[in-house]
Amino acid sequence: MKWFIYDRVIVPSLFPTTGSLSTLEISEVIREKLKIDEKEKEICQVQVDESNQYRLKWNKKLDKGIEVSLTENEIKFIDDCLKQANIDGKLPNHPLFFVFYKSFYNYLNVN
Repeated sequence: MKWFIYDRVIVPSLFPTTGSLSTLEISEVIREKLKIDEKEKEICQVQVDESNQYRLKWNKKLDKGIEVSLTENEIKFIDDCLKQANIDGKLPNHPLFFVFYKSFYNYLNVN
C-alpha cells in the first residue's frame, strides 16, 4: 500500500500514548516505518507551519507516496486504532483522511 505524507503523519497520531510494553513497542516500530526522511522532506517541500508546530505544509503534487511493508500484526494494530478512534469519535475530519481510510480498507479487502 502506498503511504503519503498525510497518512504517515495522521495515522500515528491515532495510536495510544499509554499502554502495555507490546503496544508501545509496535506503535514505535510502525512510526519508524512511516517516518518521513530528510530527502523526502526536501523533495516534497515539507515545512512546519510557524503559527502551529503541529501543522505541516507540503507540495502535495510532489508527494508520490512510498510503499511500506507492514506485518499482519502491524496492520491489525492500525486497524484496531482506527476502530477505537471511530468508537471514541476521534477520527479527523479532513478530506485526505477519508482518502487514506478508503485506501486502507480497500487494501485490507484485497489482501
